[in-house]
Amino acid sequence: MLRHYVWDYQPDLVMLQFFAANDVCNNSRELDPETGRPYYTLDGERLVLDDSFLQDPQRVRFQTSRWIKLKDFVVQHSRVAALIYQARHQKPAPIPTDGAEVGLAMEAFHEPDNPAWQDAWEITDRLVVEMASEAKSHDAEFAVLMANCGSRWIHRMRRASGCCSDSVSPTCCTRSGAWLRSGRPTDSP
Repeated sequence: MLRHYVWDYQPDLVMLQFFAANDVCNNSRELDPETGRPYYTLDGERLVLDDSFLQDPQRVRFQTSRWIKLKDFVVQHSRVAALIYQARHQKPAPIPTDGAEVGLAMEAFHEPDNPAWQDAWEITDRLVVEMASEAKSHDAEFAVLMANCGSRWIHRMRRASGCCSDSVSPTCCTRSGAWLRSGRPTDSP
């Protein structure tokens, strides 16, 4: 998104809203249940785009189906059809049984204890540093806005992450504790 769309607008500031409770696991094919999208992997020190989902035979059949193309056309050109389609395909929200918020991986706020979480954090760190470098190469400032899970989780997240105290602004708090200082990337992973 950043490389392909943002620079046409020549921004002075690029701000990334980061939500650790799902952004980290969304960067891992192993941790994210969504299969129909690209992921980055690490090849040694290098980030490599894995867009193998594009070659999935079921996806290709689905994308080339005449019925699907017709449905997409109708839904995109008729608000009534779009509302009917949305209503028919809306899933009820799951109800959490453990007191956590649905769709959030609170494991992101603990020290990674398995290779999947370690890789997810490494990829996330590298992606953020890559975005900061990209912004700098276009003479734009880069900032990370740390989003939270809701008021009841703020204290828990700060305590679990180990890099924020109650007196520290969450905008400076990252897993490595050092993505940004005064809007500029510092320690790269």
